Amino acid sequence: METSIVVKAFRLLEALGGAANEQSLANLAAVTSLTKPTAHRTLQILIGLGYIERGNSGAYRLGDRLKRVVLGQGHHRLYCAAQPVMHRLHSATAETVNFAILQGDYLNYLITLESTHALRFVGSNRRTDPLHCTALGRSILAHLGSDRREYFLRGPLPKQTPFTIVDPKDLRKILDDAKSRGYAFEENESDVGVACFGAPVFDRGEVVAAISVSVPTARIDNGLRRKLTSAVREAAAQLTHALNETKIVTA
Repeated sequence: METSIVVKAFRLLEALGGAANEQSLANLAAVTSLTKPTAHRTLQILIGLGYIERGNSGAYRLGDRLKRVVLGQGHHRLYCAAQPVMHRLHSATAETVNFAILQGDYLNYLITLESTHALRFVGSNRRTDPLHCTALGRSILAHLGSDRREYFLRGPLPKQTPFTIVDPKDLRKILDDAKSRGYAFEENESDVGVACFGAPVFDRGEVVAAISVSVPTARIDNGLRRKLTSAVREAAAQLTHALNETKIVTA
């Protein structure tokens, strides 16, 4: 039993699921106590099934098909509705775009499409992120009820970078501004050298997710800032409309 392909596959899936970043073949073989050839053959099978993907660096990460299996019906609905919207946003901006939901106390990334620019932000492939220092998280926090918002602002509020804002008073002002203008923004707070624009997604009046565009700060100017702000707000509005569209059935 211990030598079966099923056991080997689950060892690799569990190793990737518990890792913060993409993993090399050597790391996966070491963690799972498999030989490199055995780990490689098993990974190729999982890639063929869509449960594992290879990033630009050649390292491995969990694939979208596995996410669809484990997300459940509610999140699967969000994921499916977001797919065409995210691909349109990616085509329109050529920047890295992200779609995430609030899961527990953190963001859970469901979709990330990387920029085609030579100078681009490459997603860290973290499966989760805190809310207070990301445009995605701020977009969601800004539209939560006051009691729930305060729960998150009580912390802990880790400093992801030296520039991360962690003072609850400052964050309340940031969230109020984000709510009034319809989008959130952060620069150098989650990753140094990266700025993000995010907008909330609503289902039946409740904020359920957010969309963001990430861009290197070295390429930001006023024109690009306006373009990305407009694009991310429009994408969030499109997804909100798709989720809330009511189909009328006639006899």
